[in-house]
Amino acid sequence: MTIPKQPNSFPLRMPDDLRSRVEARASANNRSATAEIVVMLTAALDAESDLASIPTDVLLDTVLKRLNASVQISVPDAQAKKAGIVPRKSLRKP
Repeated sequence: MTIPKQPNSFPLRMPDDLRSRVEARASANNRSATAEIVVMLTAALDAESDLASIPTDVLLDTVLKRLNASVQISVPDAQAKKAGIVPRKSLRKP
C-alpha cells in the first residue's frame, strides 16, 4: 500500500544551515517551518511583482530621493547631438 501524497505537497531540499535559519525564524514568529517558508516566498514574490509594475523612471526617482542622491550621466557631445540633446558645458578640462 502506498501512502498518498498530500495535495499541494512540495518536497524541498536545502542546506542544513539554511534549514536552521528557517527553523529559528519560524520559532521566533510562532510558526511551523512550512508556514514560515510560505510567508517568506509570498513576500518575495509580492515584492518582485510590485517592483516590476513600477515604471523605471519613477522607481529611480524614488530611490534617489530616499537616498538624497543624484545621478550624473556623461554622454559624448556627438551622441548627445544625434539624440537631439543640447550638450551642457563640458566639465572636462581641455
